Amino acid sequence: MGELERRKREGKQHHSTRARTVSGLSAVSKTRMFLFCCGCLLCIIGRVEEAFMSKRIVLAAILGGLALFIWGGLSHTVLGLGEHGVQYLAQSQPLMDAMKGSVPQSGIYYLPAESVGKLRPEQENGPWGILVYHLSGATLAMTNQLVIEGVLNILQALLIAIILSLVPGLLGYFSRVGFVFLLGALAGTSLSIQYWNWYGFPANYTLATIADKLIGFLIVGLVVAAFVKPAVAGSRTATEKAA
Repeated sequence: MGELERRKREGKQHHSTRARTVSGLSAVSKTRMFLFCCGCLLCIIGRVEEAFMSKRIVLAAILGGLALFIWGGLSHTVLGLGEHGVQYLAQSQPLMDAMKGSVPQSGIYYLPAESVGKLRPEQENGPWGILVYHLSGATLAMTNQLVIEGVLNILQALLIAIILSLVPGLLGYFSRVGFVFLLGALAGTSLSIQYWNWYGFPANYTLATIADKLIGFLIVGLVVAAFVKPAVAGSRTATEKAA
C-alpha cells in the first residue's frame, strides 16, 4: 500500500509539472502569435497608407498639371509673359528666301561662325545670333504642341508630388508650398540664366520666363500640397521593421 501511494504521488507531481510546462509553452506561443498579428496588422496598415498615398499622388499630379497648363495659357495669351522680349520682322520674306538657298537642313545654327571657335576678321565685333530653322511645316495650328505641353505639365506635377511625399519634416501646408516654390526657382533660373549668359537671350525675355516658372510652380504647390503629405518617420520605420 505504501509503495502504491508513493507512485500515485509521483504520477500526480509528473502530471502537474508537465501541465505547468505546457502552460508556459502556451503562454510563449500566445505572446509570439500576438506579436506576429501586430506585425501583420502594421504591414496591412502600411500597405493601405501607401495605396491611399499613391492615389493622392496621382490625383495631385492630374489636378496640379491641369492648373499649370491653365496658368501657361493665361501667362502667354493674357499676360504676355511668354512673348515678352520677342520681336517680329516687318519684312521677313526676303530673309526667308535667302535662308532657303543658304541653309541646307533643319537645325540650330550659330551665326556668324562657320565652324566651332572660328570667325573671319571681318566678322569680329559684328552682328551675331542663333537661328532655329525648319525647312517646312510653318503653321499657326498648335494642337500637337498643346497636347505635349499638357502631358508635360502632368508629368512635372507628378514628379513634384513624388518628391514632396519623400521629404520628411514638411508637415505644414505652407511649408510644402514653399518647398515646391523653391523647386520652381531652381527650374526657372537654371536654363534661363544659362541661355542669357551663353546665347544672349534678351534680359527682359529671361526675367519674364523666370517669373512664369515661379508663378507656375507656386500654383502647382498650392494644389499638390493640399493632397500630398510626407510620411511620418516614426510610423514608416515601424512599418518597415514589421515588414
